[in-house]
Amino acid sequence: MALTNSGTISFPQVFAAQAYGDGKPSFSVTLLFDENDSQEELQATMEAALIAKFGEVPAKWVSPIKDGNTKTDKDNNQRPEYKGKWFIQLKSKEEHPPTVVNEANEPISVMEASEIYGGAIGRACYNAFAYEYMGKKGVSLYLK
Repeated sequence: MALTNSGTISFPQVFAAQAYGDGKPSFSVTLLFDENDSQEELQATMEAALIAKFGEVPAKWVSPIKDGNTKTDKDNNQRPEYKGKWFIQLKSKEEHPPTVVNEANEPISVMEASEIYGGAIGRACYNAFAYEYMGKKGVSLYLK
């Protein structure tokens, strides 16, 4: 299990699983980081997952690290809050709800959910999971 650096929380769904379209309900959160923030620890964790699964880091693989400068809304307009950022989305299945804690590492209850909102600063515990699907190799990040 690994821990992200502090980032800006976006679209937190950490207290109730939510389904999108025909998908299964899941918990999720997006974390935004300044484009100059280090990706070194995250990259090392992802590469370790790839090596564990494939014996090496594939020459081509899908990374969960996305460029915020290319993030657009439904009308194809640049999302200003993502400009100059990189971001990751972390998920967990409905049957594996994440543990949400405060700065003192004490669990936050649903009653205190107002402490977790888009724009707040937070970190996430995660596992990196390497996969191969339809010929593509990559890494997903699962909330813990």
